[in-house]
Amino acid sequence: MLGGLVLVCVLAVSLMSAPVTTYIENYTRYDHLGWLPRKFVSLCARMKQGFFVALLVFLFANYRQYRVLTWIAVLGMAAFEVVFSFGSRIESLIVLLMGFSLYHLNVKPVNMKKGLAACLILAGLFTGVEVLRSYDFDLSMAGGAVSAKGVNPASEFGAVYFTGFHLYEERANDAIPPKETPMLFNDFISLVMPNDFKRWNPQYWYADAYFPDSVVPPETMGPIADSAIWGGELDLLARSLLNGLFFAFIVRWFLARQGKWWSMAVYVFCFATSIMTLKYSIFYHLNPLFKTFLPTILCVEGLRRAIAWGNRSRRGEAAAVQS
Repeated sequence: MLGGLVLVCVLAVSLMSAPVTTYIENYTRYDHLGWLPRKFVSLCARMKQGFFVALLVFLFANYRQYRVLTWIAVLGMAAFEVVFSFGSRIESLIVLLMGFSLYHLNVKPVNMKKGLAACLILAGLFTGVEVLRSYDFDLSMAGGAVSAKGVNPASEFGAVYFTGFHLYEERANDAIPPKETPMLFNDFISLVMPNDFKRWNPQYWYADAYFPDSVVPPETMGPIADSAIWGGELDLLARSLLNGLFFAFIVRWFLARQGKWWSMAVYVFCFATSIMTLKYSIFYHLNPLFKTFLPTILCVEGLRRAIAWGNRSRRGEAAAVQS
């Protein structure tokens, strides 16, 4: 059933998209939709992620029975994320990290040697995707560029450091653009606002200030850039301590609830997306935990209990007939 729900969500986000031919167009693929269809697509995108994590948890919990299906799900979704986004690698990396962590926790611990080998393979694959994306997946152009210039390692998080260094330079020159105080609390405000509310999003503030003609923000922010806007180095130190406390809490919370499927889902998701705190914010996880995983857990747990109740009812009816 979970596989069917994931498939429905994948079909919805795919079929309702406008035609996309470049990586940049991936970020505007739903701009043609009206308000209600866009909200529906946003809901499907969120639930796709939530249902998929739940599906992986149950598949790895029954790994011996569903070994082949498990890896088809992991590799298939990772490939879909790269192809659908025209080369964005972060979502596929998250899928692979979730598969890695669930294998480690449920099947067999992964030693350091195998972990390093997997990292090298991923680095090679993601570098190849970056080269192809730079030339709109034109194999002949990409091959010619590699022959002429060689290959640079994948730089998925280079943009984070760019904005951080840039804003610290602006801070040193007392040239930070005007800002609104609610920007500091954007991660908390976003919990009660729709996903397309961008007024106090630092990423859009940066784009408006330095790239006013861009269709979408060309750079990401992150805690380094955020600290430059507000309190500087002491602010960055405080953010790093808060980030460490959050993940320490998640680990202790998970260890106290290891037997629950939903605690495994939350823990694995937080592990796989820990890199997103560097890319976006130390409070990045608040939004998906409340807007994605809370509804997912309630929905899946409700389905499980309904199915269990139905099975008990059928067994009771069968026993009554036999007696």
